[in-house]
Amino acid sequence: MILHPGILALIGGSSLVLAMTLYAAALGLRVLARWDYDSHAEGQLALERRTYLISTIVNYALGFQILSSLLFIFTLDDIHGLFTGAMCATGSLNANPIGWSALLASLVTLLACGIWVVLNQIDQGSEDYPLVRLKYGALLLVAPLLGLTLGLQIAYFRGLRPEIIRALSRIADTAPQLVAPFLDDIKQRVDRLDATEVALAAELSEKVET
Repeated sequence: MILHPGILALIGGSSLVLAMTLYAAALGLRVLARWDYDSHAEGQLALERRTYLISTIVNYALGFQILSSLLFIFTLDDIHGLFTGAMCATGSLNANPIGWSALLASLVTLLACGIWVVLNQIDQGSEDYPLVRLKYGALLLVAPLLGLTLGLQIAYFRGLRPEIIRALSRIADTAPQLVAPFLDDIKQRVDRLDATEVALAAELSEKVET
């Protein structure tokens, strides 16, 4: 893996977001099973307080994940100079085919996180929390998506081998210089063969005339 500041920040931040989301998803299971806003039981009141706190934390965490998706694209563009022939982020992605899957997952995650943040803002802005079940149900889908995205990004960055690509590039650059002497030798041999054939043909022609 390339120890680039952007990569380290991306992997570290996404891992933290995933941990928070998994914890919130576990709470989401309780919300889906026990939530009853009309109840005044002590358990319901405790669940409401805990849900509000966790929702606020997850809201900021997923907001960071949205920025993390953009950071992934920025990092791809920033590291393209490590790969010979790469002109932009596309060149970085081509250095490891998994990168395209990681990019697609990041974009889908960005969209999913954005939708969840909007749902949370609407829910917390209402007095009776009408979307609490919907948003925590959606969080159960967002959590594995975050895990998939993080896994693909780690696999992509671990698979990058700029030193190998540079070595292959050097071989490609020096190959013409190494092959050139052999090509010149072959050309000289062919020229000598052509000259011999011409001489033999001329000699044979003289014999025929005589």
